[in-house]
Amino acid sequence: MDLGESLKIEFESIAALNGKVYPVMAPQKTVAPYLTYEHGKTDRNTELLGTANLLESQYQIEIYHSSYLNLMVLKKLVLTKINSFNLRNLAMTGPYCQQLEIINDFETYENLVFLYKGIIEFDINYEEE
Repeated sequence: MDLGESLKIEFESIAALNGKVYPVMAPQKTVAPYLTYEHGKTDRNTELLGTANLLESQYQIEIYHSSYLNLMVLKKLVLTKINSFNLRNLAMTGPYCQQLEIINDFETYENLVFLYKGIIEFDINYEEE
């Protein structure tokens, strides 16, 4: 299982997001709340004998909700979930997270869909399967 699939399973374990987690963009007319995740870049560490199986990836999570107050409650649950990734396999059998660092955490309003949006950006170091 790759990191993206593992993230989807992890975030869908939050009751309000069950079945509402999408890579990059949600389908049109998706009813809030929902979450999207996007992979930024991946650096592969190298060793003397070649490429190590330790990777560092950047991800951006966007959480959408119809009210600011509800967005803040849901965003706190998502942050708690993200912070639980350290030193464990994601989604039970996914990649092993060695370290995670939240880089950015802010809110805005998305005029195109008339929803409040929380954005969380993080770096994750993990072992490739």
